[in-house]
Amino acid sequence: EKQALADSFIEKALKLSANKDEACFQVAKTIYSYMISMNGKETFSTWTYDRALEIIRQSIQKTGEPLHIQLEGDILFAQRKYDEAFLSYEKVNNSPLASAATYFSAAKTKQLMEGSDINEVLALMDTAIEKLRKPYLDEAAPYFFERAEMKALAGKYREAVLDYNTFYDALQGSVTATFYYQREQSEIQCRMYQQAINDIEKAVEMEPDNVIFWVEKGSVHIRFNQFDEAVKALNKAISLDPNSGAAYRMLGYCQAKQNKNNEACANFQKAKELGDEVVDQLIEKYCK
Repeated sequence: EKQALADSFIEKALKLSANKDEACFQVAKTIYSYMISMNGKETFSTWTYDRALEIIRQSIQKTGEPLHIQLEGDILFAQRKYDEAFLSYEKVNNSPLASAATYFSAAKTKQLMEGSDINEVLALMDTAIEKLRKPYLDEAAPYFFERAEMKALAGKYREAVLDYNTFYDALQGSVTATFYYQREQSEIQCRMYQQAINDIEKAVEMEPDNVIFWVEKGSVHIRFNQFDEAVKALNKAISLDPNSGAAYRMLGYCQAKQNKNNEACANFQKAKELGDEVVDQLIEKYCK
């Protein structure tokens, strides 16, 4: 019964509307939004991304309306047809509808295309950000966060930190523990050690039960040769997750550096039992 009603809605909208192109847009958008909301669950058999695409393309053939081409891109993106989606977004970006949001869509799509160049992705993100209004408010924040992650992937860690900072400012410091962890990852790579320590400490303060953050805190202190602090962090990680091979390996490394070879080798052995793949080199070095 619901299926029949849904099909009847489409039929009436397409037949009775005075503006057929607008009707195509609204129907295609309704089907697309429905499919997104169902997120892979069973849907009406005639409501599919392919149907939405077929309907919106009827309008595009006649009008070439950029807003309709944007929807075409969104539908193709949802189908993971990234190469085709990118072509749609490119058309929109060469139209008066081009905006920060449309360049952002193109950048995210380009990033997911096989064999894409991260520098081309970043160029699209740069254009998206150029189109944002200053001062940057909270709606600008996702753009800087995405570009920060892309820059970190490209090995441009110092630039990534600057974007993370702008993200933080745009949200007036209202950020999550994960944000501090991610910014710390880039800070470590460009040797901003004090900032990295501050950020990982903030992360564990906000989420004291997160094993990954405690292991990372241990790792940061090891880089600073602060072995007592590292031991505390890694013991905390092990208390939260006794199966963390990485935590046992790093704890053993700290103990080896403190000349506690018996404890170190016991922890290396524990890491090995838990499947840690890096620990063999340390066993070779400290336990023969």
